[in-house]
Amino acid sequence: MRLLLSALLLLGLASCERELKYTYRDYQPKLVVNGLINNQDKISLSVSTAVPFGSSNDPEYLSNAKVSFFIDGVRQPDLPYDALSAKYLYGFPAMPGREYRVVVSAPGYPSVEGTAKLPSAGSFGKSTFQDSVATDSFGFPEGAITVRINDNSAEKNWYRIRIMYYNTTQALFDLLPVESEDPLVNQLASQSDGFYVFNDATFNGRNREIRFQTPFGYAQGTPRFLIEMENLSEEFYLYSTSLNRYENAGAALFREPIFVYSNIRDGLGIFAGASLFRDTIR
Repeated sequence: MRLLLSALLLLGLASCERELKYTYRDYQPKLVVNGLINNQDKISLSVSTAVPFGSSNDPEYLSNAKVSFFIDGVRQPDLPYDALSAKYLYGFPAMPGREYRVVVSAPGYPSVEGTAKLPSAGSFGKSTFQDSVATDSFGFPEGAITVRINDNSAEKNWYRIRIMYYNTTQALFDLLPVESEDPLVNQLASQSDGFYVFNDATFNGRNREIRFQTPFGYAQGTPRFLIEMENLSEEFYLYSTSLNRYENAGAALFREPIFVYSNIRDGLGIFAGASLFRDTIR
């Protein structure tokens, strides 16, 4: 009986085998261009090299690339390389409604290009802070920050929000670890680098308030908080959400591959825009 069961088990396993056909392609070197631009910070982008899957090498950031730059189809001076930031810089921020294009080349690599356009400036209301609105599990008082979005019904919008606190020791703004019971944030939004990313599908054309709980001990000195609110281009949104899925997927051996969105033609990376609004709470 045991011999029969073993034979049946082996037969079943053999019947489950499926030949996987894989066509191997030689690795083709590509340039990687990354530039997320907005209306408040000077335009900058990095240029690096792609590495093949399974390689232990780190990408190489290039200082000898040629970065041709166009605004609304009109060529501007090539972007110079800044050794301090390891990026190629343009001396001014981007402007909503204008189209920006980069064509990047480097010795030994095919040239690549990307186009970015900033969406219209988002309409955001004044953010507010209330202290001691609740207590945490240890009995310490919690505050609340409320951000306000006045959504435009005439267009589809994608948003990104981040809350910072003023670190009095280092005299700079650091990421504030906030939580929210709002389903828009804790169920529908994705998170990456402290940003909450979501679209207006559930409140298109309406004003929307989002309340965040702030932990004890962070509202010190003045200014207290900095809220960054952005109206994203669709390309920016697709990149942010796909990057979030990739970062949270883990390293399971048999999981489905996750591809990070790219809009760089003939290369990899992202060149996309956002209209940024910064609000300081004192």
